[in-house]
Amino acid sequence: MEKTTRIVGSLAIAIGLFSTTLTSLFLIKPLRLFVFAAILTGLAGFICSNIYIFLNLRYRVSEKRMTPGMWGILFSSAPIVLILVTKLMHKS
Repeated sequence: MEKTTRIVGSLAIAIGLFSTTLTSLFLIKPLRLFVFAAILTGLAGFICSNIYIFLNLRYRVSEKRMTPGMWGILFSSAPIVLILVTKLMHKS
C-alpha cells in the first residue's frame, strides 16, 4: 500500500503543478481554453490529493507534517485563486 500512496501523492503534485502552469499561461495570454484546462486539471489534482490523504490516514503510511497530498492540494488550489484575483482586478 505504501507504493500506491507514493504514486498517488506524486501524481497529485504533478497534476497540481501542471494546473498552476496552465494558469500562468492564462495570465500571459488570456484564452478561455487555458482557464477551462486549468480548472479541470486543478480539480483532478484536488481529487488525487484527497485520495492520497485518505489512504495516508487509513494506513498510516507517512507521519510527516507536510505530505505530498497537502502539497498537491496547495498546487491544485492555486489556479482557482489566481483566476479569481485576475478576474476581480480586471472587473474594477
